[in-house]
Order: sequence, then structure tokens, then C-alpha cells
Amino acid sequence: MSRFINKKLAENIPPTVVYEMTKELYLPKKNTPNVNEVKANILTKKRVLERGRRRRMARRLHNDDAKAVYLMVTQMLDGEDASSVLIYKPYGSKVVHGPPEIDQLPNSSDLFMFAMQTERQSDLMKNHCGKIIIVDETHGTNQYRYQLLTTMVVDENHHGWPVAHLITSKSDSATLKYFFQCLKARLGENSVNCVITDDDPALINAMNEGFSADLPHILCIWHVLKNFKENLRSKASKDLYDTMLSEVRVIMNEDNEGLFLKLIDGFQKKYENDNNASQFIDYFRKYYLNRPHKWALCYRQFPHGGVNTTGHLESFHNRLKKTWLKRKVNKRLDDIITILFELEWDDYCSRCRQLSTGVSTSPQEILERHQRGLSMKDDCIVEQTLNRHWEMKSAASNKTSYIVAQLKETCSADFCFSRCTKPECHGLCAHMFSCSCPDKHPLCKRIHKLQSFITRGQPCVHLEESDFYVLPNHKAHEDLIIEAVEESQNYQDEKNKSHERKWNAMTENLRLNLKLLEEFVSAADRKQVSENSLTHVHSVVSDLVKCLDTLSLENNEIPEMVPCVKFAPNEKLKTQLSQLSSFKRPSKRKKKSDPAALCQKKRAALEGLLQCHQEEADETECDDSVCERSYEDDSEIDKSFTLHASYVEDPTEIILTCGGEQISLIHLKSLELTLPESETKKFMERDSAFKVGWLYSNIIDVFLYKLSQQNKHVLYLSCVVATRASIGRSNADIIRKKLNSLSSNITIILMPANLTGDHWVILVVFLKQQEICYYDPLHGPISHKCLLLMKQTVSDLKLVFPSSSVWKIKVEKFIKQNDGVGCGPLICNFAKHTVESSGNSIVYSPSEFRKIMYSNIVGNCLRRSTFSEESCGKCGISYANDMMLKVWVCCVQCRQWFHENCIHDPNFLNGSSQFVCP
Repeated sequence: MSRFINKKLAENIPPTVVYEMTKELYLPKKNTPNVNEVKANILTKKRVLERGRRRRMARRLHNDDAKAVYLMVTQMLDGEDASSVLIYKPYGSKVVHGPPEIDQLPNSSDLFMFAMQTERQSDLMKNHCGKIIIVDETHGTNQYRYQLLTTMVVDENHHGWPVAHLITSKSDSATLKYFFQCLKARLGENSVNCVITDDDPALINAMNEGFSADLPHILCIWHVLKNFKENLRSKASKDLYDTMLSEVRVIMNEDNEGLFLKLIDGFQKKYENDNNASQFIDYFRKYYLNRPHKWALCYRQFPHGGVNTTGHLESFHNRLKKTWLKRKVNKRLDDIITILFELEWDDYCSRCRQLSTGVSTSPQEILERHQRGLSMKDDCIVEQTLNRHWEMKSAASNKTSYIVAQLKETCSADFCFSRCTKPECHGLCAHMFSCSCPDKHPLCKRIHKLQSFITRGQPCVHLEESDFYVLPNHKAHEDLIIEAVEESQNYQDEKNKSHERKWNAMTENLRLNLKLLEEFVSAADRKQVSENSLTHVHSVVSDLVKCLDTLSLENNEIPEMVPCVKFAPNEKLKTQLSQLSSFKRPSKRKKKSDPAALCQKKRAALEGLLQCHQEEADETECDDSVCERSYEDDSEIDKSFTLHASYVEDPTEIILTCGGEQISLIHLKSLELTLPESETKKFMERDSAFKVGWLYSNIIDVFLYKLSQQNKHVLYLSCVVATRASIGRSNADIIRKKLNSLSSNITIILMPANLTGDHWVILVVFLKQQEICYYDPLHGPISHKCLLLMKQTVSDLKLVFPSSSVWKIKVEKFIKQNDGVGCGPLICNFAKHTVESSGNSIVYSPSEFRKIMYSNIVGNCLRRSTFSEESCGKCGISYANDMMLKVWVCCVQCRQWFHENCIHDPNFLNGSSQFVCP
């Protein structure tokens, strides 16, 4: 059993697991007599842990920490890992490896420095230093209060990887510059693009001196905001804390330099004469106002890898202390150095695994929110409250709403990772929108829904991960090919020689090892070696030759390091400070906050500072230069203007027939922008395609039919014609028959189209000018289906009019759509405006035009109280109470009855037309 425990501990199996395995193997099962006589019965977990601890202590190179580090480093310098050591300056001794100028530093005898960088880390730094380098320190890794400084780069997958470490007893710029000098020597001709640190001037000063260049430097915005919060608490009154913090956030995050300067000026003027905030203003002017290019986002319009915080490095420090140190305090330096090398190897294996398995370009969190967002209905987008600001309902409750703001139309970041690659979202990324919902993810489901809604009708293109970021140190493809050819030519010769060299080297080393082993055994027989050396040689046979160096450790060249702090045996490390807000379970249920409070708070801070700057700036003004007319601030819609829901028992019953189209109440109700929830629910139960504000195709067909009846020079084609053309089917015969059945003075053809099922566009053909006008209410790019529609339409027109030669296509910019359901009324509005175009033509607002559409479609029909009522539309006498047996006539559109004597329509009386409600 003892040998089994030793074997498993030697395999680096945790002692607790070894204890369970030993009990499972050697302890008898239940109901077994004489259990007390079994040796495994006295085994405890504490004994296994103690044996594991003694084994680890026996494997140490020396009991003294300073001598153990010295042995470890000298073994690396004499072995294959010599290039991994950049600097080694023992405490109380001269420099063993590294720049000799370190010995000239003041109090150099009290200085300890150990810097490391493996060949793999060096290659990684050369490849990615052209983006950004993150530098930060952490404490609590040893009992001497030595700091651990780490430099990190960010790869193409936005993963941070450490590329060098420094353990030092001093962190001033004069000491740290030698570390960065060694890194510069490793980089060669490669250059550092940018550096980000916390607000410690020693780091950037040391880097500038070490790299002999004025490196572009930015500050971590999380640390800057942390400093602002601490100084606001101490230098400003509590009443002003929330307001000033909101204003400082707005100033920091402003990406327009001109507006940033106005906000800074307004912030100073607002509080410089306020005794409750003047101390903070003085602090702000002294430490931050003279260097805004280091902390303001508006000055980061250059490639910096999309990194604005040191969060990558903070995450690494947390991983080191939580995963590798297991939140236990570490006392010895040799242990932390060993862990850093093991961690580097683990990172290298992770990168190799990513190369073989790949890295997902669509993280699961983004995919899940994308799917949930597209499952939301269009009516969740209530309205566009301001320019590029939309109010959206919550999926859980219609009483809750959130504000989604569009920051940019396209992503201009040089290094963007949080983006949706699904074709429906058209290149959506975290830089384009912000939402006031509680979801902390930069791309919540409402942003996916709004982006897919805004870009609906545009061509869906699958995004591919391309080389959108070119590194300054990147080698050309031709150079890589040449290097590969040269390597392949030398590979075979090197392969033939390598086997013979390895064989000779192994035999020579074996003879040397045997000779040294004999000397060590003879010295042990004479009691000339320490007990620690003999124990170590006995425990680690594989490291026998290296451990012979302990014979010379009786000298005092490496003095003992005195611990600065004392730790309890089971003391835990303090939690690494995180840049992410920690989860705290609330002690009691809190009231739900206003979902739009954050957006309103930011807007109030922005407007307040601009007002103090004494400049009139209308931030909500539309900047779309191509939009000639916009009604984004449309007045509130009046009450319902259509029939009451009780007009018919079944809302799908046909109540109007016009132009070959049959209209029901539910069709007319689609003209309303707001409906009671009870009516909406009722209509959706009867027709799942019903959506408040979304027009049915027969509503658009009837309106355009009425428009063509009022203007005899207009020919209207139904929506089906455009659908046929978009799939390549000819409509030449249909157009020819329509023209033959009408008068010969047709000059305009209207062709509405809903090719995707969720967006309306329209083609207006001018026959005399041989021109086709295309109007898309979203003002987006022309989709592939629309291009096919235009191509087929031009082909059909050439067949109908053989004398025509070239048909021009013109894209019209009319009113821009600002909601999710306004495309139908807008194309009808455009058609009416185009057909009736004159010097005094009126452009109606979208909400007002819905009423006009209803009035034109219904006309004088549908005036009775209920559809089932049978009475004269003029005199009101019921058919059942008519004792005079008069002649009755019926409206061909709404089936309203009239006495013939009550009609005064000469056309109908002469038999020249069908009867319609007068």
C-alpha cells in the first residue's frame, strides 16, 4: 500500500485523490469482519497530505529559498533553457545573468531581479507587438513582497497571452528599464505599436527608456474611472457624486473630438465656482486635463487592437492565483518561478489546440441572443423617439420598454471581436448600438432585432473572417514561400546528421554521468555531503547529475533572503481585483428601476454640459443628407379612425369588394398604428399574419387601384406581377392586355413589390421618358431580388414597346422609414405624390396618410352601424318594415341597400355604371 501511495504521488496525482484510490483498492467492502486488522483502516487523508508535502520538500533543490533559486537558474543557464532567462540578480550578490549596469544602481545589494521569456513567448511577442502590449504588476505571489510584472500581447482572436515575466524587489523606472532593454533586444527589427498600462508613470517611463523611443501610450479607462470615483468621494459632496460621475463618464466615452472639447469646457465652467466640487476640478485639471490623449476615447482613433483596459492581464493574474496557486499564499520564489514556466507551457498547448480545432467566430452567447432577437415580433419596436433612438417593448411585459441607440451605422474599429456574423444582422458589432436593458452583453437580443429590422431588404451576405488587421511586422506571402523552400532543401541533410549527433552525445553524457556518480558516492561514504543533497539525489534519480552541484553550496555567496511577511499555514490569498462587477445577492427585493433611466441620465449629462458651454447644439438633428424629407418627430396619432371591432362578428368576413380585391375588417384594421390589446389578440387569433400597422397586400392593391381610377393616365399592376418578375417570369402579355383594355394615353405604370415578405418597395414606370423610378423607404442598397425585378421589367417593357431603346433606372429618395411597419403607407404616399405631382403638391406625414388611405379605400361605403343591418342608406327605413314594396338596389362594393327613389346618381339611373354608395 505504501508503494502504491508513493507511485501515485510521483505521478502528480492530488493527495486527496490518492487517498480515495487507496481506500477503494485496499479497504475491505461493507459487512467484512476484522476490519480493524486491515492496515488501510488506519490511513487518513492527513497522512497522505503530509507524505505528499514531504515528497515535495525532498524534491526541492535546497531548503533555503535563495540557494534553490540560484541552483534552478544556473541549471537553466547550463542547459537547453538558457535563452529563457533574461535577467538574474540574486539578493545581496552581483548580477549572474543580464546587463551588468544593474550593479551600478543605488542600493543594488538589496535588489533582486529575475526575468524570463521562453523562445515561444519571444516568437509570440514578435508576431503581435504590432497591435498593443499590456503591462501591469501584481502582488501576493511570495513572502518577500516582491512584485510580479507581466507583459502581454493580444492575438488575432482577442486572447491575451503573457510574453515575459519579471520578479523584482523594486519597481522604479531606473530598475525596470533594464527588463525592457532585454525585451527590445529580443524583438530585433520589430517595433511596438502601442502600450497600455494603469496610471503608474514608472511603467511607461521605463518602457520609453528601455525601448529608446517615445512609445504611444494609453491608460486603462477602468483604472482612470476608478481614480475619478475615489477622488469624487473625497473631494466633492455626496449630493454631486452621481451627477458628476455621469458627466465624467460621458466625457470619457465621447468619440468626437470637437464635442469632447465642448464637454470639457462646460464641465469646468459648471463646477469651478462651486465650493462643493472645486477641489475635484483642481485635481482634474492638475492630473488629467493636460493629457486627454491618454484617457479620452476620442483620441484613440488609431490601431490599438481594440483594447481599452488591462482586463486581459487582470484575468491572467486571477487565473494564476485561483487556478495555479488555488487561492493559497505562496512563500517560496522557486515555486512561483516553476509555476510560471508550467503556465507558459499550458498556454502554448492551448494555442496549439486552437490552431487544430479553430476558434469560434460566433460565440455561443452572441448566437443565443441572435436567435432570441429574431424570434421577437416586429411590433416590439414601438417607435423612433429621436434620431437613431428606438423604443422597444420587453418580451416579458408590454408595460416595460427600453431605449436602443444607434451609435454608428458601420463599425470603424480597427480590431473588433464582439460582432454577429449571421447574414440577417449585416455586420452588427458592439460598437454600433447601445441598449438600456439589464443585459450586460454588448449585443443584447433587442440590438439583433433592431439591426435586422433596419437592414431588412438589403442583400444578406455571410461575413467571413478576413485579414482585416495587417501587422506592421507581418511577412509577405512570397517571403514565407521562399523560407519554406529553403528549409525543405536543408531538412534532409540535417535529418541525416541529427541521428548520429544524438547517439554520440548520449553515449558521451552517459560516461560523464557514471564518473560523476562514482565521485558522489565516494564523497557520501566519507560523510562529505549534506543530508539534504543525499536525500534529493535519492528522491530524484533522473536529476542526479544536476544535483551534484549541491556539493559546493557550503559557501556563503548567496545570502539568505529574509521574509517580509508571515503567513498562517492555511491562509488564503486575497481575491484578485476584477474589472468586472461582482455578483452580490440582494438582501431584499428591490424595486424595478426605470429601463430608460440610464439613457436619460446620459442624455441629461450631455445636454447639461453643452448648455454650460453656451453653444446651441441640437444632437437630435437628422444628419442623413440623402433624405429629403423626414417625419421622425411625427405628432401623436389620433384615436381609432377605422370601424369598430363590433362591426362584424367575424373580423375576417368580407365587407368590401373593390378592384377585384376582397377586404375584411381585419384588413382595414391594419391601417391603424395602435390598437387595444384585446383587439390585437382577437385579430391575431383569427389571422396569425396580422401585425399592427403592417399593411396587407390587398389594401395596397385597392388603394393604387383607386388612385388609377382617379387618374386616367395611370396603370396599376398588382403585387403578384412584381413577384412573378422577381423569379424571372415575363409579364409582357399582362402589361399588353392591360394597356389594350384601357385608353391609349397611359403614361405611368405603378408596380408595388414585397419580395421578401417583410418589406415593401415600388417601381414607377414613366413611359414617355423611358425611365423607371425605384423607391425603397429604408433608403438601403438594392437587393438581389430587386435587381432581378428591374431586369425583368425592362425586358418586358422592351417587348411591349419594341421602339424603345434604353430604359433608365433612377433611385428616388422620398420620406425615410423610421419604424418597422411604415413601408406600405410610404410607397402609397410616394405613388400618390408622383402621380399628382405639381407645384403645390402636398407631402403627408406617415400617420396622416394612413387616414387618407382609409378614406380613399372606403369612400362613402360602410356607414351603417353593423354590417348585418338591412336598411336604406339614405332614408334609414328597414327592409323588414318597408310596407310600400319599393324597388331596392345594392352597392356593389359594400352591399349597402338603398331605395331606388332615394338614389340621385344619373350614371346609374341611365345604366351606364354599377351602383356604388353615393
